[in-house]
Amino acid sequence: MNRPPHETKVDWAGLKHRTRQITRMPFPISTYTIAPDSRTIVFVTSEPAGIASTPVIYS
Repeated sequence: MNRPPHETKVDWAGLKHRTRQITRMPFPISTYTIAPDSRTIVFVTSEPAGIASTPVIYS
């Protein structure tokens, strides 16, 4: 099963009216990507864990 990757398409027209803020975290988002379903954003941030911080993935 050697298929090419699924193309992710973004409909830019009217995007501002279809989006909403997804986080109010005090920690910065380090990276994000759009999932193949074109409806989900997956992002990574760091949260405190004792004396260090640990990366956390949200979708």
